[in-house]
Amino acid sequence: MARYTSMITITLADKIQIFIDVAEHALALKWYSHLEGSLGNNLVLEKDYCFLGYPDSHRNGTYICNEINRHISIINVFFGSRYNIPETYNIEEMFPANGRYTEEEPNQEPLNRLHMYFEELQGTSENISSMYTDADNVTKNSIRKLNLLCHELESWILSYRKSINRPEWMRFSQLMCWINAQHFQLEPSDYEHFGLDALCKETGGVYMGINKSIGKSHYEVFCDENGKIDDLTTTALRPQYVGSGDFDIEWAKTIVPTDDFKAKEMQEFKDWLVNIGCDPYDKLLGIGHPKVAQVNLHKSFDTYDHLEIYDLMKSNLDVTCIQTDNTIVHYKNGIV
Repeated sequence: MARYTSMITITLADKIQIFIDVAEHALALKWYSHLEGSLGNNLVLEKDYCFLGYPDSHRNGTYICNEINRHISIINVFFGSRYNIPETYNIEEMFPANGRYTEEEPNQEPLNRLHMYFEELQGTSENISSMYTDADNVTKNSIRKLNLLCHELESWILSYRKSINRPEWMRFSQLMCWINAQHFQLEPSDYEHFGLDALCKETGGVYMGINKSIGKSHYEVFCDENGKIDDLTTTALRPQYVGSGDFDIEWAKTIVPTDDFKAKEMQEFKDWLVNIGCDPYDKLLGIGHPKVAQVNLHKSFDTYDHLEIYDLMKSNLDVTCIQTDNTIVHYKNGIV
């Protein structure tokens, strides 16, 4: 049985309290220390990016596409002929010609290109692009938003389609990310919490923030780009090597490796890794999501049913307070 040390309490819309038990292992304790650092330093929480995959949210596909287009316009105006993103995003164009309600997969290519534009504009953590360093603060923010909105739209599309065909498998989650959160280098012993099994998340599981800002993991390339490693693929496919006090909470139905669809996907992923010269069982690849804490579902919601939790949360998608053992931070009501 997992052992826990500290507790985190998150309040939503001044109405719902989420009680989180922090795991006892060394990686979880490092993560928790950095989370308290982000809170203690009053870093800005990305409040408008906290809740992904809620098809009933006002941040639906049309809203997110409009936001992408708005930030593209800001970028294009600033750079002029130096750099231009030649696309306009429309949610309807990402679905098959015969509609949103089929099993046919939506068109991922526009989002792959959007992620590529972000990488070209920002560069890598070791080699920041000159365009990013030359940009003013408004344009820097728009560059960063391309990445956030890309992932938000991917999540919305997945949950929206599931809400129509198989609502029990909607993939809704909560991302808690702070601007300029301090990162820490992962040590060899930390990688025991990575691996293929760590690609499966459980309801109420809390997973350490990883470096989402630049590049894609092996698994993301496999899923988003059908495993293609070509000019379209991320410029920064690399093993995970840093952690942070950021975190994700999985609210959707638990997936286990023995689920038929997951077992099939994992076998295809392992075959793909072998084909590109990687050992699927090498945990140093940083595959998966290290679990660092667990929501006490019964104490928080008086239920373990993820769809009941969804119904309780969907009208309260606003973080108004976070409390740890040593810190408490209140946030203004309302999101963008």
